[in-house]
Amino acid sequence: MQGEGNEPANISKSIHSTSVLCHPNRPTLSPRITLTDTVSIRTARPILPAITRAVCAGCAEPLPGWYLKWYVKQRCQANSTDLTQLEGWHKPSGLYIIGTANIVKCYSASLPRQLYGSNGVQLKSDADLVQAFSRVHAILDQITDEPLIDENLIRLDVAINIHHPQPERLVLALRDARHPWIRSATEKYATGSIRFPGTKVVFSAYWKLRAKRSGERRRAWCTPDVLRVELQLKDADKINRFLGHEAPKLPDFPTRADLYRGFCSFMTRFPRRKQPGNPCDMPGLLALCQAHDVRTAGGQSVMDWHRQSVSASGHQKMCKKVAAITLDFLEIDWAQIFPNDRIPQTMDVFPDGRTAVVAEQFLVPPQ
Repeated sequence: MQGEGNEPANISKSIHSTSVLCHPNRPTLSPRITLTDTVSIRTARPILPAITRAVCAGCAEPLPGWYLKWYVKQRCQANSTDLTQLEGWHKPSGLYIIGTANIVKCYSASLPRQLYGSNGVQLKSDADLVQAFSRVHAILDQITDEPLIDENLIRLDVAINIHHPQPERLVLALRDARHPWIRSATEKYATGSIRFPGTKVVFSAYWKLRAKRSGERRRAWCTPDVLRVELQLKDADKINRFLGHEAPKLPDFPTRADLYRGFCSFMTRFPRRKQPGNPCDMPGLLALCQAHDVRTAGGQSVMDWHRQSVSASGHQKMCKKVAAITLDFLEIDWAQIFPNDRIPQTMDVFPDGRTAVVAEQFLVPPQ
């Protein structure tokens, strides 16, 4: 596969150097992924006999960090044969597996988490991606043998931490929007986050500022000025539609440019809001100024100016009226936020709450 820019097209040497547990008979990867979080791979990997015996003997944790269980799933009444299901989880890496009987049929993992312990830090290069996949394969090799069939990509999460001066305006523009790919009702949260929960396509825009607690350890995942937009594709056909062509078979992966072009195409399908006529009353004028971030000569917002001009009760009533119609004047051109020819500035969010701008805008090669 032809490489992008100065990136190497064949990186098989890098793969075998990043993990001592890579098998010599395993196909070499030629991936081209950035902007990627979680992937799910369809496979058929036999579980090692020693692991099978341990779990059958009642051991829920046959290896440190691995939690496996078998359970019986009843089929429909027309076929009384029960189906033995497998479910497993590798707690340190977040790797999840499912299958039937003693065969792993699918595994899922967040690739950035394999390297950085969090999906807030984005993969930067082919070397990062190769190392992340090598760690996933090394963990799988602890309990499974080599796959019996060709592995296929069946889920792909594309995520971007937006570096934008006013990210809250981007979320506000999505509050009443609908996307033609997703028919389900939009979910809105008190924190300002929003989610479009389709059956096979899920889009969300949220703040990674919620603190998570683990015992006495407190981790701040993000600062309030970092907005994460994430697109989850749960079906091979949806991945092909997203890319605009059939996805390459493993061990090849979609290119960085194809992923970003697909993301741009998805975002620009949000309909642009029709602008109303000229406002003719005070709530409409304030809403128009609020939507376009108009400020006074002293740098105050129009609502701060209004607060100083009227009573507290009068200002509270005005805020309700303005909030109800501000969306009518807010318009975001997603083609400017996500231009086709370059990936905008993004941010890394570290587990301890630190943030850093990844790099300047990255030019996307012409199609």
